[in-house]
Formats: sequence, C-alpha cells, structure tokens
Amino acid sequence: MSDGNENIIGQLSISKPYFSVQAMSNVIRLTFVKSENKSNGYGISKEFPESTTLGAALLQTFIDEARKRI
Repeated sequence: MSDGNENIIGQLSISKPYFSVQAMSNVIRLTFVKSENKSNGYGISKEFPESTTLGAALLQTFIDEARKRI
C-alpha cells in the first residue's frame, strides 16, 4: 500500500478462509503491518465472516483504522 506519494506505508495480508473457534464460523483475517514494524511483525489483525466482500472501501477503512492503532 502507498500513500499516494509512492511512499510505502505498510503491508496488508489477507488469509485464506479458516474456522475460527471464537467466531464459531469460517472467517478470513486481514492483517496490516506498518513498514517500520516489518522487522518485528507487529501489526493489527481482524477477522471477518468468510462471506464478506472485500471491496476497496472496506480494505481502506481497515488500513486507516489499523494505522491509528499501531
């Protein structure tokens, strides 16, 4: 991901669907790691129901919220 000025701001990963015991259903996990945290892998993850459509707006909202928390 970049900030429009072609500065890399981090990496977004999307997992394959898996069964979450906490959610008791199949989910996908989004994980965002800021560039400066890449070496230690510190980032923010969130599970979404497998049926969730991962559109650009949802992905950008997740990244924006994650960047505020890490």
